[in-house]
Amino acid sequence: MKSMIFDDNGIIEKDITYKFKILLLGDPAVGKTSLLVRFIEDKFDEKYIATIGVNFMVKNLNIQSEIVLLTIWDIAGQAPFTSYRNLYYRGCDYVIFMFDIVNKQSLLNLPIWINNYRRIISGDVNFCVIGNKSDLEHLRNVEAREYSMIFPPFQDKMSFFMETSAKTGENVDEAFDIITTQLITKAKNKKTQ
Repeated sequence: MKSMIFDDNGIIEKDITYKFKILLLGDPAVGKTSLLVRFIEDKFDEKYIATIGVNFMVKNLNIQSEIVLLTIWDIAGQAPFTSYRNLYYRGCDYVIFMFDIVNKQSLLNLPIWINNYRRIISGDVNFCVIGNKSDLEHLRNVEAREYSMIFPPFQDKMSFFMETSAKTGENVDEAFDIITTQLITKAKNKKTQ
């Protein structure tokens, strides 16, 4: 499969070295779509529009002369979509579980999201946890000490935790850089086994 890459010399066509499917999961209104749009298009929209079912976007990255195709699936968090949600889990390479640092319940619901995913998909799929809306520090309703109560049961597959702001872009690219690097390393290790 080939991909069109833009560089200083214009458009070039290169073979895709790696393709990865990443899921965004979490309660409604935690900023999944905003994080995705910030990463893909470097934009932010103040209006909240609930995702209906699923939305996905694609991004090509050129990392050390290798072309990486990320397909990022933004799965609706609303309860009516629970039965459909499970269909999109198949074939995923990584999961980003998100909560909103202003909405404590969204953090408390993370174990439900993580356990549901792990019940449906077995295997070697790692995940990270992202606390979004760090730009609203003055409204924070989740304290760092609370993370230590939520995360320990999931440490076996949880690769990192980070706070981001889809609004300002803080740590968004950094989170996806870590994820992509981990996925490439894992893929290379599988090739050598």
